[in-house]
Amino acid sequence: MVELTEDDKKQLEERGIGEEKFNQQLNLIKRGVPYINLVKPCKVGDGIRVLSDHEVNEYERLFDNSLIKYKPVKFVPSSGAASRMFGLLNKIRLDYEGFEKRLAENNINEDDKKFLEFTERIEEFAFFDDLNDAIKQKGENIRELIISGKFDKLLDFVLTDKGLDYSNYPKGLIKFHKYAGHNRVAFEEHLVEALNYSTDGTGVSTVHFTILEEHKTNKLYG
Repeated sequence: MVELTEDDKKQLEERGIGEEKFNQQLNLIKRGVPYINLVKPCKVGDGIRVLSDHEVNEYERLFDNSLIKYKPVKFVPSSGAASRMFGLLNKIRLDYEGFEKRLAENNINEDDKKFLEFTERIEEFAFFDDLNDAIKQKGENIRELIISGKFDKLLDFVLTDKGLDYSNYPKGLIKFHKYAGHNRVAFEEHLVEALNYSTDGTGVSTVHFTILEEHKTNKLYG
C-alpha cells in the first residue's frame, strides 16, 4: 500500500479511480504481466465450428434483409501520430553518430541492418513518390543522398517538417498501399473496405472515424 497525499487523492477522484483500484494498478505495474503460455493453434473442434453451406446462405440472407431496416456503420478508432511506425528510423536519427561509427567500423547491429535495407528498398514504399517530391523541392536528390551515405538528411526528410514530417503525421494519412497507377492512404482503404461489407439498403456506406484532439484542426483532414 502506498500512502497517498491529499493531492494524490484529489487527482484520483477527478479521474474516477478509487484507492483500491489505484493500488491494484500499482501492484500490476510492480509485478508485471506474465507471458501467456501458448499450447497450440486454435483449430476446428477447439471452439471453432465450420458453418454448413445452408447456414452460410441463411446468415447472408438475414444480414441482407437487415440492411433494409438498419444502417450499418464501420467504426475506425483514433488515428494517432505515426511515431511508432517509424520507431526504428527515429532511433537511428537520435543516435546518428553511433550509427555512423558502427558503419565506419563495419560493426553494424541488427537495427542498422534493417535501416540499411529500408534505404535500399525505399522505392518499394507507397510514400516514395511523396518523399522524392519533397526532397526535390529542397534541391536534393534521393538517390544521391543514399549513394553518398547522407542518411541523416534522408531521415530528416522522412521524419521532420523539413520533408514529410512522418514522426508527427497522422498515420491514417500516410500512403500505405501501392497499386498500379496510384497509392492509397490508410483512410482510403477503410472507405474501400466499407463499400464491401457495410453498405445499407440504399447503397450508402457510412464510416465513423475518430481522431486525436490535437489533430482536429489539422488541415490534412480537410
